[in-house]
Amino acid sequence: MDWTRCRYSAPHRGPLAKQWEQLAVIHGELRETETSYDSELVRFAQNQGPRLDRLRDRLASVTRQIGASPAGEVTPHDPQQDPQRDPKESQP
Repeated sequence: MDWTRCRYSAPHRGPLAKQWEQLAVIHGELRETETSYDSELVRFAQNQGPRLDRLRDRLASVTRQIGASPAGEVTPHDPQQDPQRDPKESQP
């Protein structure tokens, strides 16, 4: 967003001059917050990105192991064959 077109930094006169001044202060604080947030997000991604990648790889591996049949085919979970399923659930 182009904040310069709002001209918060330009002095304003009249009955709303103080409100324009407040807008300039708010805008500056928002810009500082956004900059801080962005740098924290980049740091988080740099530090945690490799760990998250390893976790995703482990999850994919376990998912393949759980879903694999003896022939190596993926078998979808069938709730009808779930031994812990309550038989009353399937009745209308």
